[in-house]
Amino acid sequence: MVAGLAPAATNGEACEATPTARRLTIVIENIRSSLGLMTSALFANDGHFLKPIGSVGTWRTAAQGPIQTICVWLAKPGGRAIAVNHDLNANRPEKSLGLQQQPTCAASGAPGSGR
Repeated sequence: MVAGLAPAATNGEACEATPTARRLTIVIENIRSSLGLMTSALFANDGHFLKPIGSVGTWRTAAQGPIQTICVWLAKPGGRAIAVNHDLNANRPEKSLGLQQQPTCAASGAPGSGR
């Protein structure tokens, strides 16, 4: 699974969070199954990447393979990192986004990703 950042959508797609002047579109590719939920967590660039209290927001939508787009309104400008989890059985693991048991990825530019 690969997640990437795309230019803000302009086609009127529904976005998560409260509308602002800034919009982020997350494109998730190579989804192997349309079962379960896709969970996207957005983190500020402040050293809290993948920590339970570090996310700016978390959104869950039904998985739609092989490509899925999630649009998110951003409250303010700044660096961000994104973690994506495909919760295959939709059991919504609350403690660490279920990172140990299910497919995950981190977008380019995430702290520690080397990109």
